Order: sequence, then C-alpha cells, then structure tokens
Amino acid sequence: MTTHTPQSCWNNPGNPDPQLLEKHCLLFIDEMSRKAVIKTLESRSEVSVASLELIKIEKEQRRTQASLVYLKNDGAKDYKTKELQDFLRQEGISHEVTERYCRQSNVLAERLNTTITDKVCCILIDANLTPKLLPYAAHYAVLIYNDLPHSALENHNSPNDAFWRLF
Repeated sequence: MTTHTPQSCWNNPGNPDPQLLEKHCLLFIDEMSRKAVIKTLESRSEVSVASLELIKIEKEQRRTQASLVYLKNDGAKDYKTKELQDFLRQEGISHEVTERYCRQSNVLAERLNTTITDKVCCILIDANLTPKLLPYAAHYAVLIYNDLPHSALENHNSPNDAFWRLF
C-alpha cells in the first residue's frame, strides 16, 4: 500500500499537468459561521473580479442588516485594484491586510486552506482521479466542509446551519 501526503498530491513531478497548474481557487470564509465559498479561476488576474462577484452574492444571500464588515487578506496585489478598493469603500467594508507569508496573522483562512487541500488530495487519491478534476474535487471538498459539524461552533453546528441562523 502506498501512502500519499498532501504534497505528493500537488507536486507530482512524474505527472505534471499544465492544465492543473493553470487553475487557481479563490476561497472565502465567513468568520462567524465558518462557512466557506470557493470559486475556480483561470488565472490570478481574475481575483479582483471574482472577489467582487462573491461579495455581491454574499450580500444578496444575507438581505438583512448583518452584512460583510471587513475583507481580510495577505496584501497580495490582486486585492489592490482600484475597482475592488472603490467597491469596498462604497459598501463600507474595511479592508484588513495581514502580514504576507505569515500564516499566524490569518490563522482561520490558512487552516481552511490546509483542510480543503487535504480533503481534495484524499478525494483525488482515493477515487484514483486525474488531477484535471482538481477544481471539481475542491468544490466538493468545500460542500463537505460546510455540511459537517464544526467544533468551534455552538452545539457543533455545521457552517451552513450557523450561517443561516445568523439572520
């Protein structure tokens, strides 16, 4: 039996897949409910536009006074576009920038990245799937994550339950 680590799932030098390397995933997490949202991107240049889309969708879903208060990221240049900054300012959303390359300054998001990465690797390896299906596995991993009980939430609710109970 062969054991696989998450790194062997992502960095398989014997089977580099150019299509896999061109895919990016944008992962958002609601800090109150721990609900995650993922969007697959063709390139990093789409981060700003995809962020705007996700924020607008989140705003529509809530439809109440409880809304997005701040956007926290590692200060990557993808989040510094004028369009995104103007939108955040117009909506009254503060943009909190954490230290780059310092996992401790954005622990919740970094932990979620690790959790989703591990789930994706398990899905791909266990089902013997090609890495080309990574974006689909990532979306499925987020669906699983959102529906499982979470120890940090009251009564060990799932992130989906906690998200919809906020209203």
